[in-house]
Amino acid sequence: MILWGGKYRAEECIIYYRHRGVPGDFLSIPVSEITDLGQMFFHTEGTAIPYHRILLISCGREIIWKKKGEDTSFIDR
Repeated sequence: MILWGGKYRAEECIIYYRHRGVPGDFLSIPVSEITDLGQMFFHTEGTAIPYHRILLISCGREIIWKKKGEDTSFIDR
């Protein structure tokens, strides 16, 4: 919905996803860096990230999607 236009602009949206081994066990990536959407992964220039690792999607200061049951206090607002 973000990539195909509408209420949100990809440049303003960030995906936070689980990445074990880094401080806090999460990383973030701007939606505008997504190069392809697959059946089980989304792809960026150098990596494929499984959808099940997505924790939260925010656009500006608004959370537009959050994985049920996840603690999102890691986001610096």
